[in-house]
Amino acid sequence: MTNSSSLVVAAVSAGAGLFAGWVLRTLIKPSAIGSAGVLRRSRPSSIDTDDSDLSDLDEEPPISDAGQYKMVIVIRNDLKMGKGKIAAQSSHAACGSVRKLVRHNKPILRAWENCGQPKVVTKVEDEATLLALSKQAAEANLVTQLIRDAGRTQIAPGSLTALAVGPGPNHIVDKVTGKLKLL
Repeated sequence: MTNSSSLVVAAVSAGAGLFAGWVLRTLIKPSAIGSAGVLRRSRPSSIDTDDSDLSDLDEEPPISDAGQYKMVIVIRNDLKMGKGKIAAQSSHAACGSVRKLVRHNKPILRAWENCGQPKVVTKVEDEATLLALSKQAAEANLVTQLIRDAGRTQIAPGSLTALAVGPGPNHIVDKVTGKLKLL
């Protein structure tokens, strides 16, 4: 891996992690965080009117083989996107997956947060492979987020550029993405 590729991976990971942390901090009331900086479990105040996604707040996160969770971001290498474009598409994918978990599976989201929100950025060579991975991840009951570009800068409108797989238990995510090469 070249130095510039390493910098892209580091920038994408840091940016996605910072944004996901910011999103989560805006959703969690400061009073829910204890003196040790640990999130205390509590139901939201009566100000929150949409309870449709709050049923799992008191459930414990599921345990995987190693108790570790991660997200893998898959980038289409055939599009020859620039570093900044890759970073943006990766961030879109990561944030989309986090949004889905906020609405539908908070225990998995908390488990991933407790592991330090690990993210890995990988590559595939074409759209067909990206779509096949998305289908395989969905069949494994992993959250996914496919990103379709608006086409305002470097690539054609509507191009599928990235896929986030997870966050989910490492052993399940690895069954889908374990053979992919790092970007």
